[in-house]
Amino acid sequence: MANYETTGDPGEKLYRWTIRGVYLVAVGLNLWFLWEQIKGTPEGEAMSSKADELKAKALSPITNRRIFRRHANELIYEAVTVVENAQEEPDAD
Repeated sequence: MANYETTGDPGEKLYRWTIRGVYLVAVGLNLWFLWEQIKGTPEGEAMSSKADELKAKALSPITNRRIFRRHANELIYEAVTVVENAQEEPDAD
């Protein structure tokens, strides 16, 4: 008995992947239609705000890393400027 996933017929593989794609599109459209129906309700707004909070929490390490990198670069620039100014000034000796 042949496994339906490993048969070598390209037509069967194309058919299976087409059906899988159609199912994914159908599920996605169902979810989108459901969201369109509930997004204006208080429950939908609560879900939307919760999703925004979770998104912000998930992206906070990236955001914090960018903020840290920006401040570190500012400090490095200031340090390099101080060193260059110190090298340009003649010694008081």
